[in-house]
Amino acid sequence: MLTNFFDLTFFQSVIATTVGVILGIPAALFVNGLIEKSSERERKNKILQVIKKELLDNKLQIQRSRQSVEEFPLAELRFESWNAFSDGGELQWIKDPDLLGKLSETYANIRILANLYSTEMEVAHFGRRQERVIADFHLSDETDKLTHAVQLQKSRAYDNILETLETLESELTKLG
Repeated sequence: MLTNFFDLTFFQSVIATTVGVILGIPAALFVNGLIEKSSERERKNKILQVIKKELLDNKLQIQRSRQSVEEFPLAELRFESWNAFSDGGELQWIKDPDLLGKLSETYANIRILANLYSTEMEVAHFGRRQERVIADFHLSDETDKLTHAVQLQKSRAYDNILETLETLESELTKLG
């Protein structure tokens, strides 16, 4: 009875199954790896495209405010996408530490500029009312210093955005 069980058909089935497992598992893992890399590239590409759009919007906002602060205030600077990606863990798809560092620095400069601008507007509006009440309190020097700081940070943020956009463009080109 056991002799019939271990006949030629049995050994052919064992060999076929073993060869199938030996070749099939690595092939399946290889295909799965290709699919994961493709998915990772797609996610990274989408994230970088959104960040690029947000940086282009900020670049345009800064350019306009350089021409006319009254007409184009800096209140429209954006960092919502960066915050969402950062808080949501989506930045894990960007494996390049230099690129992440450059993006972080750029958004830090944008945030500093937005905060300085907000402070400048508060001082300008609140300060005018206070000057009427307190005659010897001179805000004009402080306002001038703040305006100068905003202008410097505007230049710093703008230059930083330009550098980062070049890096992003290069990275997006690599992704295809």
